[in-house]
Amino acid sequence: MSVHARTLRPADYAGRLTQAELADLLRVAVQQCGRPDGPPASLSHVMDLAAARLGRTLSEVALWQVAETVVNANGLPAVVHGGDPLTAVTAAIAAAQEQPSDALHALLVEAWMACEPEPRSGAGQQRANLEDLERADLARLTLAGRYFLLAHDDVGDLLVSERVCALGLAGALLAEMLLAHSIRFVPANGSLVADGAVETPTLISPVAQDIAGRLREPCPAQRVLDYLASDAYERVRGVLLYAGILTPRESPRLLRAPRTLFPPTRPRLTERVFNAVTALPTTDAARLDLQDAALVALVRASGLASAAGRQWWMADAVPAEHAMARHPGLGHLIGQVGAAVTVTVAVRQR
Repeated sequence: MSVHARTLRPADYAGRLTQAELADLLRVAVQQCGRPDGPPASLSHVMDLAAARLGRTLSEVALWQVAETVVNANGLPAVVHGGDPLTAVTAAIAAAQEQPSDALHALLVEAWMACEPEPRSGAGQQRANLEDLERADLARLTLAGRYFLLAHDDVGDLLVSERVCALGLAGALLAEMLLAHSIRFVPANGSLVADGAVETPTLISPVAQDIAGRLREPCPAQRVLDYLASDAYERVRGVLLYAGILTPRESPRLLRAPRTLFPPTRPRLTERVFNAVTALPTTDAARLDLQDAALVALVRASGLASAAGRQWWMADAVPAEHAMARHPGLGHLIGQVGAAVTVTVAVRQR
């Protein structure tokens, strides 16, 4: 397939992408086509979104290069003399019988696959790759990250108040530290103190790691919980944004300035987290994973189990609180979360 190519000046080559950069950009562009807030329908729009998601600025030369890749991967008709690959892509989208956003998605999938080290094709394989990405994201989520996703609906709106969510996140961060043995509970006075002598493979958030390093002296669990809750929401969200788990999205509001929501980059990820915690392989408290037990207990303690949008009755049989008796301090900590949530709700109702 020959395409009329523009003659590039030497300076233009500075803006060109490497093969790896091109593949990465196209991968994110494919994800952007699944946005619930009106998916993009033009190549320039979706590539701007993808570049912003990766923290980059897309040059005119790079956009031209992307368009050439899309044209070649899909065997689009050659552009007329004086035209450019962007024209060919735009014409292909306009001529498609499907919706423009769907047509663009299909073109980008083929271009992405053409840039992979081992080119693959077909929508079935594409779906499999997206499922692999979802599973990889799920594996990277800490306890606090999973709670954050469950506390929001699919478009990024909170299911509980931000203060209640912050208390749940603070509890999740402390539970991460307890389960990783980076802090320990002192039953005599109900305090927490750093204890980094034991190393475990337990996944722990960078926010939790930072806090664990500050607990050099014993501190009452409730005081640590309140301290963490003051900025837990912003900090956990920031970690998830940096990791690519969340993506910013502007949400318009009638007669008011738009607000920014932060839904998952892959829309089905929250559903995967929910399904994983409501379809556990065992209901035996002696064998139940303590990470899962802590998450279910936090959902209950923070009122998420009563929030609209998810059928938490499916987790009614999970003996989370009973399972947490296997770990000193875990049940006490989540009990403190529940007490703090009760006070917060009572104050709001006055």
